[in-house]
Amino acid sequence: MEEKCCEQLVYDAVKSSPVIKLLITALRDSGCDFSFTRHVSCEPCSKGLAGGFDRKYNQIVICSNYCQDPETVKRTLAHELVHMYDYCSSQVDFHNLHHLACTEVRAANLIDCTFHLKSTLSFLESHQDCVKERAIKSVRIIAGVTKPVAQQAVDKVFNRCYEDLLPVRRRCFNKPDEELAYKEFLHFSKSKLS
Repeated sequence: MEEKCCEQLVYDAVKSSPVIKLLITALRDSGCDFSFTRHVSCEPCSKGLAGGFDRKYNQIVICSNYCQDPETVKRTLAHELVHMYDYCSSQVDFHNLHHLACTEVRAANLIDCTFHLKSTLSFLESHQDCVKERAIKSVRIIAGVTKPVAQQAVDKVFNRCYEDLLPVRRRCFNKPDEELAYKEFLHFSKSKLS
């Protein structure tokens, strides 16, 4: 039953989220196949996981036992779509700690740390701290390394990967930001074809 509910939430997120539409369009524009039924799977996962990108099957896994509300599903799907985009468009090697750190910085920057920090006084510093913290945590879990090793990898790639906003081209803090990013993406994608 959880899987059916999860599948509906994923379907709703794909239809309603401008940033998810943008990421899927960017995948396709980069020559990467994407089909909702083929590339997204809802299934139960180990405790503490919301989702993942399975590079062996080129598939996003949404953890049906954790992702049970629209916002969690949207954020998890968008985060994993950043990894799928990086894997396809930049040939990310998830066994390379620096590649892994970079894609985790990008996903935290574009998705995870955009939803709660807009009103803080020291926004940039708070946002960067959030991105580093999330990326270090993800690298530790995925690579099975210690916090100092994960932190060293994130620190080494942080500036370059934090500034890489493709394909979204901006940090989106609310739905109007997402809609603007999607419109700009479509505009610039079309102008490239002209």
